[in-house]
Amino acid sequence: MILTLEQANAACNEAARRYYAERNRPFQGWGSDYTSRSKMPWFLETMDRAALLLGLKADLSFCALWGRAMQETGAAWYDIEQKSDADCEADYGYQTSTGRNLGNTQPGDGARYKGRGVIQATGRDNYTKAGQRMGVDFVSTPDLIIEPEYSARFIHWYIVEEMPRRNHWCHCYDWLVDESLSLEERVYRVSACINWGFWQPWNQYPAKEQIHGFDMSLVYAQSLAQVLGVE
Repeated sequence: MILTLEQANAACNEAARRYYAERNRPFQGWGSDYTSRSKMPWFLETMDRAALLLGLKADLSFCALWGRAMQETGAAWYDIEQKSDADCEADYGYQTSTGRNLGNTQPGDGARYKGRGVIQATGRDNYTKAGQRMGVDFVSTPDLIIEPEYSARFIHWYIVEEMPRRNHWCHCYDWLVDESLSLEERVYRVSACINWGFWQPWNQYPAKEQIHGFDMSLVYAQSLAQVLGVE
């Protein structure tokens, strides 16, 4: 394994310390050694599997991916999007432009194909394409994508195959492993790609404040880098 559970919890709790210190609030740990709400063992298994598929080591590349994945799962607390079915339908049901972009075509698709897994696979299209690639029927059984094996394979497929297929200028994996880029720059680019599903074609350098959760993604990444001693 790339990380031990102790290291993973330490990184999660270091991020919590930074978060609460900035807000002058008492520390509350986010790792599975502090709260039963954490799904850190599941998250860690998925990330280890994804790292193996992507050829990552315990280095800045892994930290950058870890940072965004932690943001997507709310500090590894959630394996499924924490919106009600009604909210999912309102935000990206088949009748919405966002839903249509995600391939949702039927009533209930917004809720049925809500975000799941470590980078929150969302939308009928992603479930369909990933399932075809892996030989798994995620459309009929969407919760399967939460399992570490499939969640990890989804990360690999989405970063290495799907985003470049959508836009030839989207080099998410190349940026992730580019040693000439700082940790912050890697988190910035990878977060933009995962947040939007591609690198904005109308603006190659979107402002960081436009990327939902960028600040915390960076804190998570920096916290793991500190624990690993790779800053």
